[in-house]
Amino acid sequence: MDYEIGTVIKEIRKSKNYSQSKVSKGIMHQTNYSKFELGEIEISYDKFKKLLVNLELDIIEFEYLYALRTHSHRQNIIHYFYKLRFIDEEILNQLIKDSTKYLENNSDRFINDIHNVCKALIEVKGDNFDVAKSYGYKIWERLERSDNWYLSDIKLINSILFLFPVETAEHITEFALKQGLKYDHHPEYENIFLPFKYNLVHLLLRGNRIEEAKSLNEEVLHTFKEKKLYTQVALCKLRKGLIELHLNKTESSKGLLENAYLIAEVLNDKELTMKLKKEEIYVNSILSTNA
Repeated sequence: MDYEIGTVIKEIRKSKNYSQSKVSKGIMHQTNYSKFELGEIEISYDKFKKLLVNLELDIIEFEYLYALRTHSHRQNIIHYFYKLRFIDEEILNQLIKDSTKYLENNSDRFINDIHNVCKALIEVKGDNFDVAKSYGYKIWERLERSDNWYLSDIKLINSILFLFPVETAEHITEFALKQGLKYDHHPEYENIFLPFKYNLVHLLLRGNRIEEAKSLNEEVLHTFKEKKLYTQVALCKLRKGLIELHLNKTESSKGLLENAYLIAEVLNDKELTMKLKKEEIYVNSILSTNA
């Protein structure tokens, strides 16, 4: 355990006006706890977790505070990668630059995977799908051989799911959702696993499996409504309207499109409006190809 952890624990304890004896009670002798804060000894992970309980912290909050305190280069790369929502070229280029610099002096599979994902997404931005796939398959080749995936693996593969053929993407999604069963009580469960189904809709459309895409989109839309995730609701409504317009060409379908843009207007979200326009162009291009 990094000795600086004790320093951060000490700062948190003092900011809460807690004594060493209060924090270490029932876990370890106060003398040993003092040595831990000073970085003179290491402690077991089990004892560390119990200290966090006494400090009213969970491990996620501590890791965040620790990263702020230590200005971890690695943690910053991971943090900004997880914040990435759409293909933002500026953020992707910065992540590529930072990960390249970090990997010059560190052997780190996860940061290397982030680097490859970012390179893939940049190539997608430039419509270089073959090059993008070459980066994406570097990650898939590793994960395909693994019997167990963890949250970091799942977040990585979902960000490039659209690069794979429909059959492969369905297999990835099915396996990821099965792996997700062990995380069903994790606070980030739905934020991590819902995007798989959301991204799979695109792939089903590309595979001309329109009715399946429509059904899955409806399922995802219902969940996003329940959670009041209005950005995702708008995008799903847009998809629903475009699919129904393609299948039935009804006036009600046009109403769904108007509702999607209305959500962005009410939220005064110009970025969402742009995203909806790009989505409309993209989905229409797929549907017209399959017509």
